[in-house]
Amino acid sequence: MKNFQWKSLLPHAIAVGIFLVVAVIFCKPVLDGKVLGQGDVIHWKGMAQDMYNYKEKHGHFPLWNNNLFGGMPAYQIALETSNPLSPIYVHSFLMLLKKPIGYFFLLCISFYFLTQVMRIRPWLGILGGIAYAYATYSPVIVAVGHDTKMQAMGYMPALLAGLWLIYRKQYWWGAALTALFSALLIAMNHLQVTYYTLILAGFMTAGFAIEWIKEKSFKQLATSLAIAIAAGAIGATANMVSLATTNDYAKATMRGGSLSLDSSGKVIKQSGLKIDYAFYYGSYGIAETYTFMIPHIYGGSSSEIGQELDANSHTGKLAVEKGISEDQAAQFTSSMGSYAYWGTQPGTAGPVYLGAIICFLFIFGMVYLKTWHKWWILAVSLLAILMSWGSNLAFFNTFLFNYLPLYNKFRAPDIILVVPQLLFPLLGVMALQQLMFEEPNKEEALKKLKKS
Repeated sequence: MKNFQWKSLLPHAIAVGIFLVVAVIFCKPVLDGKVLGQGDVIHWKGMAQDMYNYKEKHGHFPLWNNNLFGGMPAYQIALETSNPLSPIYVHSFLMLLKKPIGYFFLLCISFYFLTQVMRIRPWLGILGGIAYAYATYSPVIVAVGHDTKMQAMGYMPALLAGLWLIYRKQYWWGAALTALFSALLIAMNHLQVTYYTLILAGFMTAGFAIEWIKEKSFKQLATSLAIAIAAGAIGATANMVSLATTNDYAKATMRGGSLSLDSSGKVIKQSGLKIDYAFYYGSYGIAETYTFMIPHIYGGSSSEIGQELDANSHTGKLAVEKGISEDQAAQFTSSMGSYAYWGTQPGTAGPVYLGAIICFLFIFGMVYLKTWHKWWILAVSLLAILMSWGSNLAFFNTFLFNYLPLYNKFRAPDIILVVPQLLFPLLGVMALQQLMFEEPNKEEALKKLKKS
């Protein structure tokens, strides 16, 4: 510790301060005493209220809840852990900031940690963290109450950072952090985001494995994979109570399969969800993917944006000019929500906008960077986009739905767009790092910049 340079912590302290300030400003209404009207959270509170009343009277939660469907295990709705090693306690410490300030801060700091593990300049890591946390999908899911999804997204970059350390031969730190962050990711209890993170980690691992095989580093290949798998298993084991009970209950639900009759009256047993149900909501339109760069190319929200229109909006003023009274104009514009979105989905709370600049930097990274990392990043990003199209690319996604393990347990395929939300800014900051600090041939770099 005598030789430790305390000044080296200054950039990281500045990063934490910037992330905190930005999150506070973005979520300022919370500090004014306002509360988000999160539909899903309100519904959850209604479903769980009897359980909390029971706990207040008896000191513990019941094991059954009558308020959902025909009744279901109460531990799927609310349950307190008595495990002193539960990762929830670590998460509770990280979430000391008021909701939803803590959510955005978590995404920023997690992405920043990944960039520092990759040895990217701190200020670039700050820019990348803000780009990841404040892509439009994040505030959209917070607004509707998908808190567990947002929190799971917070641990995606950190888990990749742990694996990156393992693959760079920093085995002890890598194993410890991979175990910790995999435990935290699973503990957020959004298994669909966890599933997509495993796909992302698999592609990254494949990229490293190909390089090790090319270099004939078979010992490093075997050691790294063994440690990564063991660390991930530790993270899963820390959540075994919730994983095991969820798996057991899923068998009695539509996710566990269903029975139906064909035209001849023969009983057909199907594993997992029915594909029509799984792809009905959240099949992102093929051309709608341009929202990555142009947010309102297919309109905005199908339910929220109409509530923001009134007699003073452009539409309202036009109605008044046509002889409609202001009261009628206000009623007319407020009812336009269902017409504010014209994409292929039955409804949406908002577009997935990654940022025009971020998309440009991603393209620039693909053109400019020579690192092999860009290929696994491109591969998993393309796969995520194809999977997000759901029923709009039926032949491809039907195949995955039928044969990709556990994939038929999930619905709303566009959730996988959290993967490009993470990887687009990551490749962007990698490109800026190379261009600004490591490029020996500035003239050649400028040509590629213009080409991009």
